[in-house]
Amino acid sequence: MRVSVFKMVLALADISAACLFLSAVASAQLTPQQAAGKQLYLQGTSPSGGTVEAILSEGTTRVPARLMPCGSCHGADGRGRPEGGVVPPDITWEALARPSVSDNPLARRRPAYDIDSLRRAITKGVDPAGNRLGVAMPVYRLSPLDLDNLTEYLRLVGNEPEPGITAEAIRIGAIVPAKAEPTADNSNPLAVLQAYFDELNQQGGIYNRKIELLAIPVASTPTDILRQAKEVVEHKKIFALLIPFAPVSEREVGESLEHLEVPAIVSFAPNADTDWSEQSRVFFVLSGLFQQTNILVKFAHEHREPWEPAPVIVYPENMQTLADSTATRYRSIAQSDVMSVKYETFDAAVIAEPLSRQNVRTVFFLGNGRELQQLLEAAGKFNWEPTILQPGPLAGQAFFHLSEQSIEHVFLAFPTLPSDLEPEALQEFMLLLRKHNLSTPHPALSLTALASAKILTEGLRQAGRRLDRAALVSALRRLHDFNTGLTPPVSYSPRRRIGALGGYVVKWDAKSKTFISVEPWLTP
Repeated sequence: MRVSVFKMVLALADISAACLFLSAVASAQLTPQQAAGKQLYLQGTSPSGGTVEAILSEGTTRVPARLMPCGSCHGADGRGRPEGGVVPPDITWEALARPSVSDNPLARRRPAYDIDSLRRAITKGVDPAGNRLGVAMPVYRLSPLDLDNLTEYLRLVGNEPEPGITAEAIRIGAIVPAKAEPTADNSNPLAVLQAYFDELNQQGGIYNRKIELLAIPVASTPTDILRQAKEVVEHKKIFALLIPFAPVSEREVGESLEHLEVPAIVSFAPNADTDWSEQSRVFFVLSGLFQQTNILVKFAHEHREPWEPAPVIVYPENMQTLADSTATRYRSIAQSDVMSVKYETFDAAVIAEPLSRQNVRTVFFLGNGRELQQLLEAAGKFNWEPTILQPGPLAGQAFFHLSEQSIEHVFLAFPTLPSDLEPEALQEFMLLLRKHNLSTPHPALSLTALASAKILTEGLRQAGRRLDRAALVSALRRLHDFNTGLTPPVSYSPRRRIGALGGYVVKWDAKSKTFISVEPWLTP
């Protein structure tokens, strides 16, 4: 079982999963003016690209409004989010359209807001009675069009209809490669997700709402993937997404995910070093190739002898971004240089011969497992025995065809190990398979998909009965050391979006016929 699970982990790289190419998905219920106002409210940026500034301290301090958007204090629902001793007022239209009255002679009173007085509050910092607003409240400099859009959205904030939610159901989309649609023998992770939610629904769902799972098969080019996913999310009114497969390697993934409107839980982090914003609605369960490679860099630096020649990064041209990141990371940690060898067509002898003459001792290999096998065979002909470090998902099934002598010098990084599987969680998984007559040709994918579903379920529960997308994102951001039983503990924060941020460095043990960890859990 241990070997088969690892073989499935290695096979992740062979799964087509170009399903992360999602960009801004506009809420179908909003008019273009309201949608533009929503962007201004939540992000502090204008869809037109115009300048929007927040002005503090009676005009002495000006900053881009994206650093102080309305929603950062008043919350996505407009009801205020206390922070640092400041309690922002409720700015939903129901609250603004009521006069503020009080029997307390010291309390501030004001008439009801209308559109004109709301515009003055935004741009002048005064309420309908002419009172100055709180000192923490900036005034905003923005174009008349942006001001119109913002005030239009403010009449809706807190009461915006949420796609995919009814009194009886929550609609969740599962983005999958087109070829991974359900099969006759129920042999893919999508079937595991459906079985999990069927069981959850039989237990009452989430606050008596059933989970409706809708498969969204995507295929072809990134442009087509975006179009297909966006169309389904809008027209089928999807509340949140699960993306239970390994990500592709394009840099655009990270850039597009920053603007994703729909909350999403993705199995693996994208292959990009992305500084996730607090507004991002995308959460990753496990580290991806970039984080795994950074772990190998850390491991190599800690075990490298000072007299050794500089390590070498060997990579195909389609891994240029990953190779650049690896080099930057190594130079930052080791304060020394690292060499690079890029190839378009792999020729093991051409690569191995000069590196053997230079007596290179450490190689970060970013090619696939078959190419690694060829490289090590060529290395043997030159009596060269380097230490090879490779992200585990790149190794693939070819890893098991390496000779016992060469495999001794290969170290892989994985975001999770079979030892992370708790007996109770594994038993639950096996019972789910038996009850729903499921087969598991890819158990690692199914286990990770199940972990994603558990994280989403916990987020929905913590978000409470008054559910909307903002509440779900907020709940997920608060998850700390959440135990899926299938992965390392998962933690998120306002800036952290990779739940199990780290991994293991392992090597193959010929005696036990399994991988053994050579380092405890490492963070990138």
